[in-house]
Amino acid sequence: MASNLNVKTRVSTIGTYSNQIGNGDNAQYGFSIKQDITLTDGTVDDQANRIWTSQGRSLADTASSTIDVYDFAGEDIGAGDGKDPFGQTMLLAEVVMLLVKNTSPSTGGDLVVGGDGTTAAWNSIFNGSDTAEAVVQPGGALMIQARYDGAYAVADITNHLLKLSASGGAVTYDVVIAGRNA
Repeated sequence: MASNLNVKTRVSTIGTYSNQIGNGDNAQYGFSIKQDITLTDGTVDDQANRIWTSQGRSLADTASSTIDVYDFAGEDIGAGDGKDPFGQTMLLAEVVMLLVKNTSPSTGGDLVVGGDGTTAAWNSIFNGSDTAEAVVQPGGALMIQARYDGAYAVADITNHLLKLSASGGAVTYDVVIAGRNA
């Protein structure tokens, strides 16, 4: 079975900041930071060959879910347990892009990413820490990308469990993971 992956990611922060200074003049500061990445099908720089997405996931307050980013065991997004949308086996050696979006309203809880605390924690995005966490507030998102070969490593048994937890209220969220198959 042949697949063809094409993912475009665009992050732009463009703005101006102005302030009236003491003599009545307006001072203005402008900035623009953009990150455009296109991933095509493959296993080297600027490429990925598997993608896994799950939208509308939910957690009750204090509940957690763990995604095995190596083989996605226990995860069925419609084409079978541990499969991508086309039924291909997910056995990631590295993650090229992770997007976690907390879709909860402002009254919802925080989505805590990471902090599995075991020797199996996927810790590549946390500088090797099995307990480190990132908090995504309602309406917010966390995205990491590694365009080049040797992205965020995944290893079955020792570096593969991504924990997602709700804190301070129920959470709804979306997840996108693009990677390179082992």
